[in-house]
Amino acid sequence: MEYKKSKGIRYKTGFSTKAIAKWDVPAINRILTNEVYIGTLQQGKREKINYKLNKVVSKDRVDWIEIEDNHEAIIDIHDFEIVQKLLRCDIKAKNVGEKADLFAGLLFCKDCNAQMTKKVDKRGKTPTIYYICSAYNKGLGCGRHSIKQEDLKIAVLEMIRHYIESLGKYEKISEKIREMEISYELFKKLDKRQEHTKKSKKKFELLKSSLYNDLKEGIISEDEFYDMREFYTNRIVESELILEKQNREITRLYKKSLGNQNFLVEIRKYRNISVLERGLLVRLIDKIYVLEDKRIEIHFNYDESLDVFDKINGYTNQEPAKAMEVV
Repeated sequence: MEYKKSKGIRYKTGFSTKAIAKWDVPAINRILTNEVYIGTLQQGKREKINYKLNKVVSKDRVDWIEIEDNHEAIIDIHDFEIVQKLLRCDIKAKNVGEKADLFAGLLFCKDCNAQMTKKVDKRGKTPTIYYICSAYNKGLGCGRHSIKQEDLKIAVLEMIRHYIESLGKYEKISEKIREMEISYELFKKLDKRQEHTKKSKKKFELLKSSLYNDLKEGIISEDEFYDMREFYTNRIVESELILEKQNREITRLYKKSLGNQNFLVEIRKYRNISVLERGLLVRLIDKIYVLEDKRIEIHFNYDESLDVFDKINGYTNQEPAKAMEVV
């Protein structure tokens, strides 16, 4: 509403209760979780209980109507996934108007996978900020896993620099993949997960189809026939559900890895970084794990994409002719 006013649009509404309209939390959450911005059409989220009652209830997501790539996305899917991840984490500022902690939603205990909690030691001339395992802090077991914020900053900065430097080789691979215009069919072929599932499904289909002949020849009884048919049918249905899930995962990886290859150029801009920024951390890092001996492990958001690049590069180097046929 304020945006329309700023543009000189004569806009009035009876819902306005204050002189200046403000975004409320539910409205912001709806915007941040709305998949229409990444090109997905979603309908049928709610329904009336019956025609007599004017009460609307939310439906389970499995009952929604969803069409991916229905329209052009205006938000990068990788950025969208980062926001969803942060929304699931316990991120909050201590006081109104303050920003969230630099490592909020990114820091986890390596042993129990609980989020690390921030502590301030006010003893001494200057306060010392450090993090400990939240499970330990609540008395739920695990170790302390304490690490000072300054030590963490130094370690994370060094690992980010090393990571960005290692991305140099992927720029050539990315350019090669871009020129080949890798198809979705080749991408599916590179993913080996479906091979086992398809073989398993085919095996149960063959076993099921042979049951009737076994019954006719007296190899199995009628009760055994119905029991085994039900068993094989259930295994086939399970395989089909697994294949559907794998297809969704492959599609997600294809979009994330090959749909936007500009992330390498964007990240390389930070190769001379000297100070950590919250924006860079949430874009670059998935999780930072703290070990008991104050060592850390970093899982980067682009590890999946780089793994895909390695697989495609290895496949095209070994079987370039086949790769070009599929492309």
